[in-house]
Amino acid sequence: MKSNLFGVLSSRHDHKFYLVICAICGVLLVLFSTNHYGSGLSPDSVKYIAIARNIISNTKIVSYNDAPLITQPPIYPFFLASIGRVFVADPLPVARILNAIIFGFIIYCAGLLNFRFFTSFRAFALAGTTGVLFSIPLFGVSTMAWSEPLFILFTVLSLIFMSSYLENNSMTSLILIASSIALAVLTRYIGVSLIFWAVFSILFFSHNRLNNKILHLFLLMIITICPLAIWLARNHMVSGTLFGYRASSQFTMCQNLNFTLNTITSWYIHPLVAQRYLIIMILIALPILLLSVYRNGILHKLNIASKQLNVIILFVLAYTSLLVISSTTTAYDKIDYRLLSPVYIPITLLLLILLLASIELYRHYFSIGNTNRLLIIAVAILLLYPFRAVVLDAVKMAQDGRGYSHYSWKNSPTIQYICKQRLLQSEYMIYSNGPDVVYIMANLKCKLSPAIGKTTFSSQVNNILELRGRWPQENKAYLIWFDRIQRKNLFPIHQLKTIATIIESKCFEDGEIYFISSKK
Repeated sequence: MKSNLFGVLSSRHDHKFYLVICAICGVLLVLFSTNHYGSGLSPDSVKYIAIARNIISNTKIVSYNDAPLITQPPIYPFFLASIGRVFVADPLPVARILNAIIFGFIIYCAGLLNFRFFTSFRAFALAGTTGVLFSIPLFGVSTMAWSEPLFILFTVLSLIFMSSYLENNSMTSLILIASSIALAVLTRYIGVSLIFWAVFSILFFSHNRLNNKILHLFLLMIITICPLAIWLARNHMVSGTLFGYRASSQFTMCQNLNFTLNTITSWYIHPLVAQRYLIIMILIALPILLLSVYRNGILHKLNIASKQLNVIILFVLAYTSLLVISSTTTAYDKIDYRLLSPVYIPITLLLLILLLASIELYRHYFSIGNTNRLLIIAVAILLLYPFRAVVLDAVKMAQDGRGYSHYSWKNSPTIQYICKQRLLQSEYMIYSNGPDVVYIMANLKCKLSPAIGKTTFSSQVNNILELRGRWPQENKAYLIWFDRIQRKNLFPIHQLKTIATIIESKCFEDGEIYFISSKK
């Protein structure tokens, strides 16, 4: 059933060479996209960069506004700081190189995972590896200074080690699983979903004796939970909270489920095609197909262990369930490719297995030659849209940049004025609706302008009048206001004028600089 198209590359001796080539191509693709403007930057990116810089300069785990790191775990900024210290480099360019290399490792490790499943159909393993190289979500997060690529690498390693563990039940594989999960949890808090996944996988899919299972589960919990517990204890000592201040979510469970399904389908099908009716059809068809695959013994014919497939399905369910639930109870960004990127590799693997199994179900209706051609066409269709989307995205990012690295920010008249007027910082304190932008673009520290809810003040602020006579705390200050930054919880200028005297000092195409003083 192996196609002639992949005949040479799918040999047992050459597949690792192909994985290395794909990994190198992935590294070069990210470096090409970020060559001119650097890694894409978001508020989270700026926080990571600032924390890494502070770790290098004064060993303090604080951000650009001297706020301690609470809402995110420490591994990614620690990586940036460690590499920056060793090579005497600023964490900003380090993030670009690091994420490019991590993307290469992700491609290689995903390829190893694919070859574990498609031992008899190595052409599919090659197709799955190529799919990772041109994956919309993985490429997207790798071009940003985010922690997701590192987290995804740890999750893929966890999947590989779990596959080995289910085959041999060795203590070495267990320790590797636990270590990968512990690092994943300290990279992103949602990594706790991997702990639940590992526990259930060992409990239900391992053929170990019950006594050994209990021992292994105990060891797993110790390795995975202890580092997180130490970090959370530190958070509580520093801030009085475990995860920092979290607002309530603005989205319902149904909305988050809809965001999830729309995002996943958009990785493989153009959003204009992936309408609601298509999603409904997929939701109906996939369970039916899975049931047919299990009942007809197709997995055995394909030389795929059912427990290995169960582990992949469980991983997807554990991660997405926790993401949807937490996004419904806590204010996150809208569920998009970034938050769902860790499930791209297992979902793609599942799709390839289902594609192979569905053709196997009806193989007796076709000749071997027609079956091979049908497989090639199906895989090509599956990869065509992501390939085109990633290439176009790479070219666009190379030309324009992304986030705060976009050329419009680089050429911002407001930013250029702030960079030239260095005395602005020495005169008065600076407030802004974009303190992260001011820091990363002009290397100036400033405070966030007043917002509803938790602010730099010691108490909760729900009404603008509560700040009368209290803001600015320094009595006199500057306020830098960027027109393009829209943060819903910030009080707008017209409301700030009710509690402070605000005089426009400079006006630009994309923002204004005000001189402010408090009203008694």
